[in-house]
Amino acid sequence: PLVTIDGTDVRWQLVYQECLFEPSTVAHWMRCLETIIHGMMESPESRIDRLDLLPAPDARLLHHTWNHIDQPGPPSLGVHQCFENQAARTPQAGALVWDRGSWSYAELNARANHFARKLIAAGLPNGSVVALVAERGPHTVAAMLGILKAGASYAPLDPGLPEQRLHSLISDLAPAMVACNRDQRNRLHSHGSEPPFSFIDITGPKLPPPLEECRNPDVPVRPASAACLMFTSGSTGR
Repeated sequence: PLVTIDGTDVRWQLVYQECLFEPSTVAHWMRCLETIIHGMMESPESRIDRLDLLPAPDARLLHHTWNHIDQPGPPSLGVHQCFENQAARTPQAGALVWDRGSWSYAELNARANHFARKLIAAGLPNGSVVALVAERGPHTVAAMLGILKAGASYAPLDPGLPEQRLHSLISDLAPAMVACNRDQRNRLHSHGSEPPFSFIDITGPKLPPPLEECRNPDVPVRPASAACLMFTSGSTGR
């Protein structure tokens, strides 16, 4: 914005490229800027992070209209437990659709339970971290839920990253296990010496798993437990 001060008046003009931004977006930014300037003028002693950013109508829309709920959420339930409840209510409803097929809530829950039991049988400690090196796909979704069901948290890592970068991130995580498919396992193994963690294959069975492996594992998980760890750009400092 170009700001000019003429006596007691403050004027500003925002110059933008129409090919990049919608006029409605720019108008919203201008209203936000006006709100901040009014706040500075009315409370010059306030810290900048205490000033209102959104105009009153936008604030009501965000905080009340879009976030209005009639009932409180389920108490003390994790994401995977909410999913289990939904699977019990609508087992045959569609839960996951991709280009080659679909899974119902019951099938996705069964496959997540199957993976959770694999993790538990492999000795995954409760509260530990699992590095999830996998592309988007149904088995990745089942693995995410399965890791939570096993009482752990997952750290999604892009398998398309260079090998050195992947190994650096996994080294920083120090995960209890690395969940990936066979190709990624061979790729990570080819980097050098034996890694100080175990691998587990996220590829589930082509057919639904046996009934005894489909039951919810019911591992105790605290509501405050970590669910997902993510690396942001530059977060390693290297």
